[in-house]
Amino acid sequence: MMDNIEEFNSFEEILDNEYVKGVVNKVSSFYKNSIDHDDIQSICMTTLWKCIQTFDKEKGAKFTTFLYNQLNFAFKNELKKKKDISFSDDLSME
Repeated sequence: MMDNIEEFNSFEEILDNEYVKGVVNKVSSFYKNSIDHDDIQSICMTTLWKCIQTFDKEKGAKFTTFLYNQLNFAFKNELKKKKDISFSDDLSME
């Protein structure tokens, strides 16, 4: 299991980790019908980068758990933005 991200030397090594890939694939699969593929990739990379920068193992969570939760939040936030934009577009047409 991936508990310690400090053992990796680069972003690419973390990205290639089987547990990270599993989390990214699992969470992104929930949103593949709602969000464009390119946007999914962008959200995944940006969220992973932010998680690496902000993860605090002293809080007791595993990195993959933290990543899972942050990815879900990022995707839900993207859906909310899309909904808000669509709603405001509908209002402006009236």
